Amino acid sequence: MNAPELCANRELLAELSPTVSVETVTPETLAHLLATLNFEHVINELVNQSWSVQPNFWPTWLVEGLQAEARQLHQADEFKPAQVRHAVYTEFQRDQRIRGDQIYWLEQGLPLPFQRAYLCALEQLRQQLNRQLFLGLASLEAHFALYPPNSFYRKHYDRVAQESERIVTVVSYLNADWSVMAGGMLRLYDPEQPEQCIAEVLPHAGTFTCFLSERIPHEVCITDRERLSITGWFRRRDELGEWL
Repeated sequence: MNAPELCANRELLAELSPTVSVETVTPETLAHLLATLNFEHVINELVNQSWSVQPNFWPTWLVEGLQAEARQLHQADEFKPAQVRHAVYTEFQRDQRIRGDQIYWLEQGLPLPFQRAYLCALEQLRQQLNRQLFLGLASLEAHFALYPPNSFYRKHYDRVAQESERIVTVVSYLNADWSVMAGGMLRLYDPEQPEQCIAEVLPHAGTFTCFLSERIPHEVCITDRERLSITGWFRRRDELGEWL
């Protein structure tokens, strides 16, 4: 189910798993979220510098709801070790020398209510990016990412030259009371000088980060405590209309 379909079936947002003891996402709550979100600054920064970091972007009720849904899935052993691919067209495999997180793809099943609300919000961003920047974004793939203590993700690009599917990376953080001492920062590097750090992002609850997938090298620094986020990528179709 893609984001437009989710938004078209808003009555589903009133359904809440009994194991999630947080506010129900009603159609009215979702409508208010979509009406109050402002992605203009995000888009302007993408144009000017290829990245944007927005602290306190997401409302507390959405962050707490996503936290609860992620914890529920993790307790049910739905998260799996993340894998990497060392070269284009090779198989994915687990390599903790590169990344140590566990993930849950939102496409694995019908998303829970707060995931639906989040996907609807990002659908709004997708449409704005297409209207203003003509990027041809056609879909979003996203997963929860849980980093246990002492894990990290080494510097990398989300899109390599031989692959063209991922265009814009979006990351939202779900960790309350995060301090610099806990580590786990997202480091963004200069696309022209890849050794030069241009931003360090604390994974604090409500922070939203967005950058061009092919241009910005980045890494997740080693974390001293459990670190939770949702990472996603806006994708486009190829010239034949196939999904990339």
